[in-house]
Amino acid sequence: MQNKDTQTHILMVASGLFASKGYSAVSMRDVASAVGVTVANLYYHFKDKEELIRASLSHVFFERMSPLEGLLQQYASLDDRLEAFVSWIVQVIFGDELFTRLVFRELMDGTDERLEYLNKTVFQEPFDLLVNLIAECSGEAAPVMTAVSVVSLVLGNYQLARVLPYLTGASVESSSIEAVTRQVLLVLRSTLAPRAARRKV
Repeated sequence: MQNKDTQTHILMVASGLFASKGYSAVSMRDVASAVGVTVANLYYHFKDKEELIRASLSHVFFERMSPLEGLLQQYASLDDRLEAFVSWIVQVIFGDELFTRLVFRELMDGTDERLEYLNKTVFQEPFDLLVNLIAECSGEAAPVMTAVSVVSLVLGNYQLARVLPYLTGASVESSSIEAVTRQVLLVLRSTLAPRAARRKV
């Protein structure tokens, strides 16, 4: 296996281990064993566990985030772009278990330094796209908290998906990708419409 292929394989395996067990429960020896290389060989590619987790997170997150800007450029209207963004984020969170487990692991256990690194290298760009969309749709001068609420709605729906069948009036269908996308868009549009209307007055 060539160096680049070996590194990619290491990152894929390490990502799965970090997602299922968490950073502190995974050793470099665990990763080397799961990959099928010696510990020395693993250290040849990554100087320590911190570098390995950062590279693993960037590998998984960047791969999922990178198509977003191109996707939004396919739509002319602001509302269509907003719908495309919400649809994209719901599909990523609900449809990609590795990505979502890593997100929640890092939100719970990530160090401030690692979260800052992830924000700068991966999360800031898509978040800025959402903030700018909301600002354009509503004319809000400070749309950041609305963007935070959108992301929180998606993450919250995901976290509650397993208990929904036991809540009165809810069902398994309530946590489908289509249902969550519709609900988030309904809340977002009902929030943005009055603000857009006030701007026109």
